[in-house]
Amino acid sequence: MNMIEETGQVDAIDGDFIWVKTQPRSACGSCHVGSDCGTSVLARWFGQRTNRIRVRNSLGLQIGEGAVIGIHESALLKASLLAYLMPMLAMVSTAVAASALGGGDAEIALWAVLGLGLGLLLLHRLGTAHKQGAYQAELLRHSPNANHTLNVILQRGTPS
Repeated sequence: MNMIEETGQVDAIDGDFIWVKTQPRSACGSCHVGSDCGTSVLARWFGQRTNRIRVRNSLGLQIGEGAVIGIHESALLKASLLAYLMPMLAMVSTAVAASALGGGDAEIALWAVLGLGLGLLLLHRLGTAHKQGAYQAELLRHSPNANHTLNVILQRGTPS
């Protein structure tokens, strides 16, 4: 199975788990548009952000050590589909039901908003139920150069 990997640095230890700090990669600096791109403008306004991901510490890593974490491509695809489709389908289906029952525009809009809320609530409950399951990132290996790479990224921005 293919894995999507990310390199980071152990930020904290929480029992049998560790928190790995990662820096999202950006395409900025790698195309010919450069600083005129809207994405680079937004990145300058909002700054560099980091993610913290909780994974089981199967390798006994300590704070400050580099780590490579990963998630199965299929799990990421399923989670993405659920995140986008479930709220949308709930919203559309409640709006269609309200319309079929003879509701006016205001009632249909109200039911659509309620359906969206219901879809988001169901998504949250599913996410909570699967927190330690198939959608959980895994610690794959130690990365001896991750500390240096993450520090450079945090200090200078994403390398090109």
